[in-house]
Amino acid sequence: MPDPHERFTVLYDTYQPRVYAYAASRAGHQLAEEVVSETFLVAWRRLDDIPGHAELPWLFRVARNMLSDNLRQVVRREALQAELRTWTESAALDAGEQATERVAVLRALARMSDADKELLTLTTWHGLSAAEAAEVLGCTKAVFFVRPSRPRRTLLTGLRLTAVAAVAVAAVVFVRSTDARLATPVAMSARTVLLAAAERIETATPATGRYWHTVGLSMALRNAGQGPPGGGTPKSVGYRVTCTHELWMAKSGRDPSWLVVTAQSGKPLTGADEETWRLQGRWRLGDCDGAGVPGVGPLTAPPFAVRLDDKRNPEVSYPMVGATPVTTKQVMDLPADPAALKKVLQQWDRQAGQQSDEALFAEAVSLLSQLPTTPRIRAALYRMLADLPGVKNLGRISDPLGRVGTGIELQGGTQRIVIDEASGRPLAMEDRLDGDELSAWTALTASGWTDARPVLPEQR
Repeated sequence: MPDPHERFTVLYDTYQPRVYAYAASRAGHQLAEEVVSETFLVAWRRLDDIPGHAELPWLFRVARNMLSDNLRQVVRREALQAELRTWTESAALDAGEQATERVAVLRALARMSDADKELLTLTTWHGLSAAEAAEVLGCTKAVFFVRPSRPRRTLLTGLRLTAVAAVAVAAVVFVRSTDARLATPVAMSARTVLLAAAERIETATPATGRYWHTVGLSMALRNAGQGPPGGGTPKSVGYRVTCTHELWMAKSGRDPSWLVVTAQSGKPLTGADEETWRLQGRWRLGDCDGAGVPGVGPLTAPPFAVRLDDKRNPEVSYPMVGATPVTTKQVMDLPADPAALKKVLQQWDRQAGQQSDEALFAEAVSLLSQLPTTPRIRAALYRMLADLPGVKNLGRISDPLGRVGTGIELQGGTQRIVIDEASGRPLAMEDRLDGDELSAWTALTASGWTDARPVLPEQR
């Protein structure tokens, strides 16, 4: 049985440009990208329903249904008329008889009804056979052959018959060649990626088990300093810390939660940092920090464990969502409706004195990667992110361990998440400085619910 993810990828790569061209010819560029995104989201959900011998007509029919949505009718009609005027004006700038005929055809199309335009463009512009066009329109092949007679007469009025065939082809070549979005594939929108991830993760095994357990590797850039052994002014040392760790987040407040660090190392960034550090007595660079890792400060040599919910330790306040201390019960009780979930997170933000889309993005990443939540809440987090303005798809990228996933970030933000396309699970979280330099990352190698109890270092 073919791999669903592989089939969807081939489907998208093969047909996305043509679905985009179809949507643009019917609705203009204002709505085309949205229609394409939603069409391929439906395709992912109904992948098994797509006939292998008629994939493109099936996709066109879904896109057509999207365009027929009553809420889009007025916007679509106005956008298309504006688009046709733009193409006509651009064509009018070309020299020669062929350009003149293009203008005439485009103007004739602009005067047609929506139904008449679609009848002609399905076969003439989009290259479907009569049978395929009939499939898109939901009619028989015989009915399709009868229906186009009137729009063809409308188009022929005032135009030479010999010009129409040539110009019909020239028009689509002209349109596609003067707009890169029709000639080259458009990256799947962040909204589509996130909604698809929500669909996948929502069907995961329900939240059962005593602990939410993750295993990961982290890196962070840090600056700190100490005075020389004989006294003096501390100088800052830039260094990189890496660590491997396990996070055990208890589902019940009656069980302790733990960060277990199994390996850790630190190294000065430059030769000058190395020299400063040497003069300071080579103090231990002992942090375990990174995107999505509880900040617990400098610690002893590994292996070691830190209890995250120990109220007697003022250095550790966990769990945290953004800058707000919360309880495990509050996390588990988060609503599975994206709008309601957003309101709760915004309320927590206000309590912490911060509120922004970037804060929401960071909180969603934290909840997805390290805190105990149900598949429905994780799906709601993805859907909430999908609705954030400025959310951006970086395409297929490699995470710090070289694994390939889809990168998502917020425009102007400093954090990104790499999502596994097959499962919808986060592969890695990354923090970046200006100039796109990685300042911290965490790559998850395992995550899920378990009834096992953590084995702490002194028990190993």
